[in-house]
Amino acid sequence: MNKKKTLLVGAAFLLGAVIPAHAEILVGFVTGLSGPVSSIGVPNAKGLAAGQAYLGEVDGEKVRVIQLDDGSDPAASTRNARKLVEQEKVDFLIGTSGAPQTLAMATAAIEMKVPMVAISPIAPVPAGEGGPWVVQTPQPTPLLVQGIVDHMKNRGIKTVAFIGFSDAFGDLMYNSLSEGAAKAGIKVVANERYARSDNSVTAQVLRALSTHPDAIMLGGTGTPRCAAGDRAVRARLQGTALRQSRHDQRRLPAARRQIGGGYHLPDRTGDRGRAASREQSDPQGGAGIPRRL
Repeated sequence: MNKKKTLLVGAAFLLGAVIPAHAEILVGFVTGLSGPVSSIGVPNAKGLAAGQAYLGEVDGEKVRVIQLDDGSDPAASTRNARKLVEQEKVDFLIGTSGAPQTLAMATAAIEMKVPMVAISPIAPVPAGEGGPWVVQTPQPTPLLVQGIVDHMKNRGIKTVAFIGFSDAFGDLMYNSLSEGAAKAGIKVVANERYARSDNSVTAQVLRALSTHPDAIMLGGTGTPRCAAGDRAVRARLQGTALRQSRHDQRRLPAARRQIGGGYHLPDRTGDRGRAASREQSDPQGGAGIPRRL
């Protein structure tokens, strides 16, 4: 009887070796469903879910996604990346919303030698042993900002103030602006920073405006970026002193002109509020194509 059982168990193992198991592709996805960058993290999650619904398998292998919320916290991004790799045994990582969070996650991915797709712009990271392990889907930040600089140059802007996040993304935007502006003959007259979680950017806006810039560039993303832009416009409409802009006064004699990630702020004129209320800033990015020329 015991011999018969042994033969049955052996046959089962042999059959298991002959018939391959149906594998699956396991994806570890980290995003900010809460916290300051949730305005980007939530759409990212919806986009990935739509992609998985559209293409649920590759070459007959099912794609399964394990999603974790990092709460917009870089430390949580690192913990989640390690949990997905060490406990869930994912094949590769995708993440996350926000440059500091993505950089923290990329550092962990390189250390663990796990492929990662970065969906937020970060500074170039080391390839790592056996790498590169990290690829980025967003365009390089210098390329993004160069379009804004070129537009400012074409509009005759000579000075620009910067208001951006006090984190890795803010550094990327400011450094790219400084480099591009220097080549274009545009002087950066202010570098003001604020945290994504700050409730007010009034002080930063007023200090930037006190330098009398021709334009203000916003180095931020999501809802916190819009708050800074709206505060800059309100401060200007309330009569903050600003040097008169000599161009486009007839075409746009009101409060502002959006230039990519910033606002061109002409001098005070009569029709203050109407054009400002008609123009809408881009809620998702620190830079973009001007909506009105």
